[in-house]
Amino acid sequence: MKRRILLTMLCVILVLCAAMPQAGAEDGVPTLNLSTASARIKIYPDTYYAPGATGSSLWEGEHNGNLRFTGSFTYDSPIWFINNETTPVVYNVEMDNVAFKATDWASLICFYGQGDITLNITVKGSLTLEGHNHPVFYSPDQVAMGTPIPGDVTINITNPKGNTLVMKRRDNASDKVIYSAADADATISVTVNGAPVGNTANFNSAVPCSTHTYVAHRGDKLKDADCVSPLSYELLCSFCNTPNTEGRVITEGEKDADKHAKSLPDTYEPLYERMHQRTWPCCGVVVKEDHTFQDGECYLCGLKCKHNYYITSEKLPTETEAGHRYGVCRYCGNVKEETLPPLTVPVTGDESGLWQYIGLMAAAFMMAAAAAFSRAHRKNN
Repeated sequence: MKRRILLTMLCVILVLCAAMPQAGAEDGVPTLNLSTASARIKIYPDTYYAPGATGSSLWEGEHNGNLRFTGSFTYDSPIWFINNETTPVVYNVEMDNVAFKATDWASLICFYGQGDITLNITVKGSLTLEGHNHPVFYSPDQVAMGTPIPGDVTINITNPKGNTLVMKRRDNASDKVIYSAADADATISVTVNGAPVGNTANFNSAVPCSTHTYVAHRGDKLKDADCVSPLSYELLCSFCNTPNTEGRVITEGEKDADKHAKSLPDTYEPLYERMHQRTWPCCGVVVKEDHTFQDGECYLCGLKCKHNYYITSEKLPTETEAGHRYGVCRYCGNVKEETLPPLTVPVTGDESGLWQYIGLMAAAFMMAAAAAFSRAHRKNN
């Protein structure tokens, strides 16, 4: 019995939680599920106020200019963006599969206050905004009500490719269909994907335009910047997202010299003893690199090293021991070892050489004397 009661209470809690407004998100942006709202939603620069489904619980909190709307909502002028300060305020709102409809001869999204307001709307999935015999966006005549002159309103809508945006009013009006500022001293403007929206017909991004409106940098990114070309986008119609039939692209920024469009080849050209080079085929930039020697030959470009050694260590020879000299090639790092022969020095204290010299000198003198005597004897005879 107790278990059944606990299960019943748990189910009730889950049902209540599901019915409560969703006012939070993992990314920190408050998410307002408008399907549970029961009265006008008022958005101020830092806070929002939206009565919940029961009408007694207040649906409110901080947003810091960022909000996310989901669900569908039909009411008399259901949403108001307010700025009572003189400094401009910016609201960033994501519309995630939203359908707003005004009732009782009312506009849909209204603006109030003496400060300028910029409303940036991003469409996710589909967004339908429908006024009831009044424009979708409206700035009322505050002067007539004895309040300060209203600020200017700028509405920028981003409708990515693959999403649907509909803005309309339910009557046969031929002007002021999308927006209107009742006060002569205030202005209101609407752009979709950077292009100003006309104000004489309903808007439906799902219907191809008879004449496309192309704005620079509108479309999906085609290619990141590289060494050959800057960042490029395909060119889409701002209103119906139809690609340009001529295949035009839009570029942005500068080339990226560090990002090459093609791979660096494995073909190396020898330069000199220390380096070889390769050339990027996409942009012609030359890359110089050190040789990679193996047994005195670069195995990348085939250059054979003409060694140029410098001495790293040396041991001089003596009369009894040979010396050694070690060197390393300045280019390829090859190590060379050289043996230095022992020193040769005459041995002192041995007189045998002296007597041999004296004997040779005496023999030469005797031979010279004999020759002189023989010449004298022939002359006397």
